[in-house]
Amino acid sequence: MDKRQIAILGLHDAAHEAAYFLDVLLDKFQQQRYRESLNYKGTNEISHMFSAFVRSGKSILELLAAARGERKKSYLEQFAASENFEFLMKTARDAITHGGVDLLAGAIQIDEERGKSWVFICSPIVDEKGDWIQPPFQDGISLSIDYFLAILADVHQCYEMTETFPDEYWHGIREWEIEGMQATVHISPAMVDSAKQAQLSIPAGYVPNLINRDWIEEARRNYQSLRSTLFPTVTVAWGKYLVEYPSYESR
Repeated sequence: MDKRQIAILGLHDAAHEAAYFLDVLLDKFQQQRYRESLNYKGTNEISHMFSAFVRSGKSILELLAAARGERKKSYLEQFAASENFEFLMKTARDAITHGGVDLLAGAIQIDEERGKSWVFICSPIVDEKGDWIQPPFQDGISLSIDYFLAILADVHQCYEMTETFPDEYWHGIREWEIEGMQATVHISPAMVDSAKQAQLSIPAGYVPNLINRDWIEEARRNYQSLRSTLFPTVTVAWGKYLVEYPSYESR
């Protein structure tokens, strides 16, 4: 079992973890969105879930770099530059990990179809040199969904790449699982023996079930639908704002 295989297999659970944090973030935001005034506890919950999602998203990207066989630094820089997510990937992650900075400390009230609603905006943070880093003009909620959609697109591309791998590339996974079982004190010897017998019956063309693109397509459709119906892009700059609902090409 090599590092690339471990990274590829880790993408499934990492992406589902990030989706969980994002779903809770959106739910907490909806609970506060149309209130006359913001609830302090609810606002804190939104900020905490945003931070958790940012960390989780960055972890997926690090796995993707390993899965693609690329240098982590160059892959992350390329992703940030092409998708304009530098604030979330670099400054935001550093602030959360090392400085405990609240990344969604700001909120403004806007007028939209359902009436007045709150918009959470990213806060400026200070880097290790003491310089202020300007946040993006896009609101934090729609930016989070765009970020995850871009990550899912790269996970899908990575899974497509695995289709070119030979069958025997995946056979070592069962050996790796058996090693993990032997290292676990809760597993009985009989269970290990059963796993070894299963290893002998691996069919030709075996590919792990985790390498499955169906769930990614479903997730992408779901979040694209949310973006185009419930969570518009709110661009905020110099006391003014613009609300736009994105559209996506049907696949």
